Amino acid sequence: MIRKLTIILAVGCLLTPMTMGDVWQDLAKYEYGDKSNAAAEAHKLLQDTPVSGHAAIETKLIALVSAKDSTQTGKAWACRYLQQIGTEKCIPAVSGLLGDKILSHYARLSLEMIDSPKASAALLAALPKAPDKLKCGIIMSLGNRKEATAVKAIAPSLASKEAGTAAAAMRSLAMIGGRDAAAILEKAKAPDALLPVLLESQIVCAESLDKTDAAKVCSTIFADAKNSPPTRIAALRGLIKADGMKAAPLVVAAIKGKPGYMKQGALRLVASEQCPCLTGAASTALASMSEACQIKVLDVLGQRGDIKALKGVSALYSSSSAEVKLAAYKTAGRIGDTECIKPLVELTNNADQGISQKAVDALGIIDNDAVDKTLASLIGDPKLGPGAINALKRRGCTSVTAEIIKLVESGNTETKIAGWGAMGNLATDRDLGSLMKQIVKIKDDKVLAAATNAIKNICTNSGDRRKCFDSIGPQYAGADKKVKMLIITISSATGGNTAIATIKEAMKSSDADIKTAAMRALMNWPDTGAAGTLLDIAKNGPTDKDKTLALRGYIQVTGKEDVRKQVGMYKKIAPLAKTSDAKNQIISGLRNARQFEGLAMLNEYIADESVKATAERAALDVVDGIKRDRRQRNVIKQKKKEILAIVKSIMDSSKNKKNTDRAKKLYKELGGK
Repeated sequence: MIRKLTIILAVGCLLTPMTMGDVWQDLAKYEYGDKSNAAAEAHKLLQDTPVSGHAAIETKLIALVSAKDSTQTGKAWACRYLQQIGTEKCIPAVSGLLGDKILSHYARLSLEMIDSPKASAALLAALPKAPDKLKCGIIMSLGNRKEATAVKAIAPSLASKEAGTAAAAMRSLAMIGGRDAAAILEKAKAPDALLPVLLESQIVCAESLDKTDAAKVCSTIFADAKNSPPTRIAALRGLIKADGMKAAPLVVAAIKGKPGYMKQGALRLVASEQCPCLTGAASTALASMSEACQIKVLDVLGQRGDIKALKGVSALYSSSSAEVKLAAYKTAGRIGDTECIKPLVELTNNADQGISQKAVDALGIIDNDAVDKTLASLIGDPKLGPGAINALKRRGCTSVTAEIIKLVESGNTETKIAGWGAMGNLATDRDLGSLMKQIVKIKDDKVLAAATNAIKNICTNSGDRRKCFDSIGPQYAGADKKVKMLIITISSATGGNTAIATIKEAMKSSDADIKTAAMRALMNWPDTGAAGTLLDIAKNGPTDKDKTLALRGYIQVTGKEDVRKQVGMYKKIAPLAKTSDAKNQIISGLRNARQFEGLAMLNEYIADESVKATAERAALDVVDGIKRDRRQRNVIKQKKKEILAIVKSIMDSSKNKKNTDRAKKLYKELGGK
């Protein structure tokens, strides 16, 4: 493998010189829109050439850039490639393009990338000669290179009448930084439109100074109320970095000020700037703020996550405002204090449902392993248990499932309701056996309602619903009526043999409500597993009502069977369908089956005057469906005679004009004569 790779590389090296000349010659003549895309070919060649071959390519590119007959497009692409591989060698050639109104941009970007003082010298030499529109780019390139020797050369452009050039000079000096650049920016004047750019540049440049000088610059800019709020916030951020002690009181004052950009900006600084002074200043000032302001500061202190804020935060635990207390506990939890957990749980019992829910939500988002342990220790508390359980539910903590199961048996009503609510989210089908043993003991309707919802949720979320009922069904025999009704309802959601056995048992009940619930469950069965039971009841049910309901249910579950098996199922029930309503239900199902066997059944119903028109429409639907379905072309060929006969029968004997007209059309489309 290594030998093969060596050969490939060697061949590549041999081929490169042979092909190089052509590619770069083509690029020298290249114009956008040419059929042969020389730029793409050159790019590929450059990417495929090892570093050792770059010098040869650079020589070709220099020749291309220097040649008078090279196209402007070709030179632009050459400069792009020199950005990647250019060295000192290409500086003279590229520098020659700095005065070109189009190519100056490409040339200066190439020089920016060359790590040599000669590149800076070339840019500096071109600066005084360049027209104002080109100076802007050259100045920015010197700034990007942080060329300290360019400060004096750039300074005159601060007074340029060309706004873009003046702005570029300001930003470039800021990027270069240092005392000389800062002094020039401090003395600079700017029209109103460029004043924000000048001030921003002064703030950026200040970062390169010692902290005392930087603080002086930022303080001066912040103190001038005439400056725009964004500029003042930027200055305040710079002051935080230079002198946090001096900045912190100013941040607090802005937070306490009128609503607006300054207030919001100061809050963002507390949340984002990693300055210890901000934690102390903001948390200490909490006590003197309005309630609305306290809540906002508590939120940003929570985002900040500094445990040093705890003293000021905990002072608000005694606030008369439930909203402030809630925010304080939430913040304490977010910054790592576990002592706030119990007070937060207490707030979950607040009479104000909004406060109660916010407390649960706060407990849900605190990222601390101690929260689960503390909440688990509180679930048995008669007063705090419901709140703790709801919080565990919000956190999705499954490790306490066993403890909650015990509580749904022995806790007070509120705890049981909360426990069952949590079980609906935390428990799995493995817990159903234990839960069902508790359900059969429930007497309170509210608790039973919560338990019912929990069991339904567990079954719905299970990957194997039938398996769920294996734990539920055995509880049926010893349950009271309410729980039996619950078990019956769940059976239609899970399906399976165990569920069918339970329903058969329920159908034997002398209680009319239980029998009705069982029949309703069979009619809503999730699959065709109930078909046999429904067919048996339709044949042998104790009452006509049972037979009618079973027949209807059988037809409903037949619709859930594979299309290829539906007609066979309809044939089993057809002899029992005596009323026109029952017959129409079968006809409706056969319409969707779209099979020749179904068409044959429909033809029999066409002879029945009570359902003739409906059967005709369904038959025509089936014929049309078979005709359109490419997979049934063989059916059309093999059964064409029989199909045409049924369609002609409708065409000749139907009393419904729409059916007659449609039959004529289909007859013709099928080749009937």
